[in-house]
Amino acid sequence: MDSSQTGNLSKLKSIDEISMVVDDLRTQGKKLVMAHGVFDLLHMGHVLHLKSAKSEGDILFLSITADQFVNKGPGRPVFSHHIRAEMLAALEYVDFVIINMAIHIKLFYLNKLSTTFADDNTPGIPAPG
Repeated sequence: MDSSQTGNLSKLKSIDEISMVVDDLRTQGKKLVMAHGVFDLLHMGHVLHLKSAKSEGDILFLSITADQFVNKGPGRPVFSHHIRAEMLAALEYVDFVIINMAIHIKLFYLNKLSTTFADDNTPGIPAPG
C-alpha cells in the first residue's frame, strides 16, 4: 500500500472517532459541511455535488448509507460500503468518510456537527443525478 492509499484510509472514521475530530476542528474555528448518500455507482454528478458541498465550508464530512439500508433494487449496492467509503475517501474534496450504520443518523450529524447539510434539498448545492 502506498502513502496515498494510507492517507485515504485515514479519512475513514467511526462515529466515536468523528466526534473527537469535530471537537478539534471546532476549536480551530473551521466551518464544517456534511453530505450524505449511497454513492454506489460513482459518476460525475456525484463529483460535482461533492465539489459544490466542499465549497460551502472548510471541511467536508461525507456519510454513506450502509449496505443493509440501501434500497435501490435487486443486486444493489453493487459495491460494499467498505469499497464505496475507500473510493470516496480518494476524492480530494472529501475530508472524512463515515459509514452510516443506523437508520436515523442524520439527526446525530445535524446535532453533533451543527453544520451545513448538503443533500438533495439544500438550495445552491446541485444534487447528484
